[in-house]
Amino acid sequence: MDTKSTNKTIYLCLAESLKENGASYIELLKSVRKNVSEESVHEIRVTIRKLEACLELLDSLGIRHKNLSKDLRHIRKIHGPIRNMHVELESIKNIEDMVNLKPFKIYLKKHVKKFEKNLLKELDHFSLEKKYKEIQKIVDKLLKKDIPVLDEKAINPMETKLQKTSKEFEKSKKSFSPNIPKSIHAIRITAKKLRYQGEILKPAINFDNINLRELKRLQATFGNIQNNNVLQKSINKYLRKNSNKGSRSVLKLQTYIAKEQNNLVALASKIKGMKEVKEKK
Repeated sequence: MDTKSTNKTIYLCLAESLKENGASYIELLKSVRKNVSEESVHEIRVTIRKLEACLELLDSLGIRHKNLSKDLRHIRKIHGPIRNMHVELESIKNIEDMVNLKPFKIYLKKHVKKFEKNLLKELDHFSLEKKYKEIQKIVDKLLKKDIPVLDEKAINPMETKLQKTSKEFEKSKKSFSPNIPKSIHAIRITAKKLRYQGEILKPAINFDNINLRELKRLQATFGNIQNNNVLQKSINKYLRKNSNKGSRSVLKLQTYIAKEQNNLVALASKIKGMKEVKEKK
């Protein structure tokens, strides 16, 4: 990795990323409170991942953010169930014309309403004003350090952090197995982290061993694999509870998803450095 500084300091890059994504985070929370839409739920989870990637970089510089990190994890977690339902409904759109999935859609939408109610209840106890001030406080601290002499000292910690994240990513690739959901989740998360950290620091550090475009492509592929896993779980639950309600159509859906999953796994396994690991019994 070439650590030669470019036109911005590391501290300025971190401040700008935190400020931009922090503002988006607050606005998206306001939007979700008014309307729990598929777009707003998705965007808030993406924005939180970007903020978390930035905060991990702050760790390397000794800048504290414990309360903010805790809040981000909580907000991301409570948006998870409804995001899964949105993804599942989106996944079956392409095949609705081929099979009658109305009973299954009704089943999923009932869960959407339930998770939406739980989400809004959780958000009622969350102070947006307090969180905005907390983010701004960290931004102000970073801007005070936006000077060349401190930037020089920050390069080595940032290089070390990127290398560590890169190693985590390579490790997750080698431990990938289509039969182990945790391994699929791990590679998605490390790909996101490395990509977002690379995007944050790119204006300050020259590096040529992190392919941001390839990370985005891989992230999307494994995202689809993960989405199919989630959908399969819901199909299995539905079939256990509704053996006589549209089960034939849902079984057709299950077969279709299984074929698509096999194609995605085959595609993922061709990625350089990928190695399938058998599930431990």
